[in-house]
Amino acid sequence: MSDASSRVRHSNRDLEDALIALDGTVLPLSSRVLFDATVRRQYVQAIKAAVAEIQADVASGAITPEQGAMRANQIRNVIMEQGRARSSEVGRAVAEFLKKEGLTLPKLIEKYAMLEFKRVPAALTAPEREAVMHVIIAAAARDNVKVTGMLRFLGPASRGLVALSVGLAIYDIYNSEDRPHEALHQGVLAGSGAVGSYVVGALGVSLVCGPGAPVCAGIFVIVGGVSFAVGADYFWHRLQPGDDRP
Repeated sequence: MSDASSRVRHSNRDLEDALIALDGTVLPLSSRVLFDATVRRQYVQAIKAAVAEIQADVASGAITPEQGAMRANQIRNVIMEQGRARSSEVGRAVAEFLKKEGLTLPKLIEKYAMLEFKRVPAALTAPEREAVMHVIIAAAARDNVKVTGMLRFLGPASRGLVALSVGLAIYDIYNSEDRPHEALHQGVLAGSGAVGSYVVGALGVSLVCGPGAPVCAGIFVIVGGVSFAVGADYFWHRLQPGDDRP
């Protein structure tokens, strides 16, 4: 084999390795962003529906404003924890980084008493305390615009990256001499990257990163996806008869 031919083969191999690493990175991360955006929407919708019901009960006199504030706070914290439990490792780490846990009702009363009336809770009059309760109820349904805005930006970007990755896979399949065989190969790569990102990501978050460490969680997700995808490609070609790729 000539030196020029060898260089071409190695160059093509380097490009293919880079594309495999891209698959191991793009698909796991993009799928997580899209999934977390869906969980976020469901969380926001659920808490807004619950708060609307609480406000109706307070307006009708079925419960007091303080009971409504207590119920709104409890429901928001429960729904928040359920959303985090359903989120990906990275999404959960981001959420814990922004807010480790929901505030208790006394902390909320203290917060909004200062914001609304510049007083400690004990110094509030009865009408002022009631007004604070109404603010707490309304605030329970308030969305974090920074998080929602970030997901609104990342959602289309993630769909574009997924489309790019799928497009490259389709291109490889189309140009292959054995299309069904290459389609299976691409499926193995995508599946291995997804499995690796979840397994290594979960282990990394539980054993190394801990709560509230999105960068650390993201690194483990990427490393897992890339290593499993590259490893799957290596063993795929070693199992193919007559494959003498470098």
